[in-house]
Amino acid sequence: MAQRDQEDRLPLLRATPFGKIPDEALAKLSRLMEFQEVTAGKILCREGEDEGRFCIVAEGLLKAYRILPPAREITIFLLRPKESFGFLPLLDGGPLPMNVQAVLPSKVLILRRQAFLSFLRETPDFSRVLLEHLAGRLRECVDRLGVVTSQGAASRTAQALLGLAVPAEGGGGSAMATLPVSQVELARTLGVAPENLSRALARLLREGLIARAGRRRFRIPSLDRLRVLAEDR
Repeated sequence: MAQRDQEDRLPLLRATPFGKIPDEALAKLSRLMEFQEVTAGKILCREGEDEGRFCIVAEGLLKAYRILPPAREITIFLLRPKESFGFLPLLDGGPLPMNVQAVLPSKVLILRRQAFLSFLRETPDFSRVLLEHLAGRLRECVDRLGVVTSQGAASRTAQALLGLAVPAEGGGGSAMATLPVSQVELARTLGVAPENLSRALARLLREGLIARAGRRRFRIPSLDRLRVLAEDR
């Protein structure tokens, strides 16, 4: 493996639960993984597939979603660089519980199940790290369920914008937020109807909590004021 390729892999692995294992074991694990490029619109994984694999986003943007009857697409979450998915089928060899599709041209680093099992037998201490990570993800899911069931569209929209906010230089409490996907896609991620998201954005604009700064870009004059709405139940 080329030195440059190894250098590209290690920062990605350190952003995952694997980052907690010693550097020597981390380097060994990186050599078991492979890069794959995914064109925009291509489905990388399909719900029900039984090919266990763990993926880390190196470049681009992907979405994880499910199709509910009769034909309703629900976006579960968006995946940005250094974010990962696929732990469940990697561990139990069962089917993937969701579809994963590239929103933008993307590049992912993939670990296959058989390679992972070999690594786990040789690095038993990682089992504890893995359990802690899975417990954390479960807590996140429970917290998210609480938000989805208790918050209105305006609060969910405010929370999403806070998650995308990049503080302005020089401080002052202002920030910029850029939507990585269309409003329809964002609505699916938040679990609201597109028209409700449009009304929520209109409310935030009307109340001066955000201001348009270009296509899919918003200026947030005061992060503190937006947080008040985000925390509203």
